[in-house]
Amino acid sequence: MKTVILKLSIFITVSFICISSLAQEKTSQLDKSKLIFGGALGLSFSKNYTVINIAPQIGYQLNPYFAAGGGVAYNYYGYSYSPEKWSNNYLGVNLYSRITPVKYLALQIQPEIYRMWASYLTESRVVPCMLVGGGVILPVGAGAGISMMFYYDLVQGDYSPYRDQLVYSVGYVFNF
Repeated sequence: MKTVILKLSIFITVSFICISSLAQEKTSQLDKSKLIFGGALGLSFSKNYTVINIAPQIGYQLNPYFAAGGGVAYNYYGYSYSPEKWSNNYLGVNLYSRITPVKYLALQIQPEIYRMWASYLTESRVVPCMLVGGGVILPVGAGAGISMMFYYDLVQGDYSPYRDQLVYSVGYVFNF
């Protein structure tokens, strides 16, 4: 029980930091050119596995070095190899803070919380995650870029979709 409280405390603390950093924007009007859109879309199918990932995000570039935002996510993992068959579903929200200390290099922290339900469980579970990582965001045109990031889940809960492994992400980000 103590570890669950500790994990939730970490999640709430980092979430508060992300939200309060957004609130410190000095201008009273939202500059639409600083909005960032991105996220993830993943599909993987094979004879025995199905993986679906839909995770749009929106953020705001507070200054040249710092951006913050959030998003929603749905992940589905299915496995079928006779006689074994199971599926996991994750539905959740996330916040992120991204620091770009030098051109193209990005460091990010992303607290997430999911509701997970699975074919092998009798009830759903709340799954907190705390992704930390870094990578590069390479420009591919005016206001757009490809991100290549590596993350690790610090919480490592029993039902984490990330397990005890390094997670990679390749995505597309753009602003107007």
